[in-house]
Amino acid sequence: MSALKSSAHFVISNFNDDPSALVKYSHSSTIFDQSDDPVAAARVTNLFPNAKRVLNPGHSLANFFGFIAENYDNLPDLIALLKSNILDRHVTLEFFENRILTNTYTPLFFDPDFKPTAYVSSTLSDGLILEVNNSWYVDLRKRPLVSTYNQLLQIIYKDPIIPEWVAFAPGANYVVPRAQLLLAPRSVYESLAWLTSYAFFPPEAYLVERLMHTLFTAKYSFQPWSYSRDALIREFISQGQSKVTNRRTVRRLLHSLNAGRAYFQHHRLP
Repeated sequence: MSALKSSAHFVISNFNDDPSALVKYSHSSTIFDQSDDPVAAARVTNLFPNAKRVLNPGHSLANFFGFIAENYDNLPDLIALLKSNILDRHVTLEFFENRILTNTYTPLFFDPDFKPTAYVSSTLSDGLILEVNNSWYVDLRKRPLVSTYNQLLQIIYKDPIIPEWVAFAPGANYVVPRAQLLLAPRSVYESLAWLTSYAFFPPEAYLVERLMHTLFTAKYSFQPWSYSRDALIREFISQGQSKVTNRRTVRRLLHSLNAGRAYFQHHRLP
């Protein structure tokens, strides 16, 4: 089945892997290589000269949001957001080959070893799990700017439903049509790229991972500040401003923002 090609443009976030295993299913792809192993990085460069060398923020989200923001006015009809290790961690090969040929919105998660836990998580449907909405995964010792899923929802959206359970695809791998990417303004993607990369693997990355299904499917109204990258980033920062222990971090982030140094200025390597 590997001879078949997906109609989606693949956006692959690669870390010390060989993305060839995914690229063979695509007609076109953009590879963000954040490898810190020189041998792995050299291999990717040799195999894919157009791969973009980027800093490693500790996850894939900033690469996904950066691609959407930078190509917002000319997005492919269908994109697949893929971690390079999706076949090792998040889906079986059979599941991937069955789903990657879709032309519709498709969350990509299937772990045969996943064990639902009462009152914590359960399988919702093909590709999604349902998890109790209590933000148990946020490490408050790292002093996040945004501490809960509900807080993130209410910063971005106007009057969203506050759910008891959150649906998402662990690993943040999705096939998404352009129309659904355009449900959110460019500034939201720019701001989420910043929120997931203002520090190495910030705690907010776990919150944003759980937001993605809502981001691609909900038709909520947006807060007025969500239509401006800098205004939305300032809202994120202001949440941390109320935490005394975060004051030094807040001053540094505001200084960086005022100087115009946001995601798009520092993410790419020379």
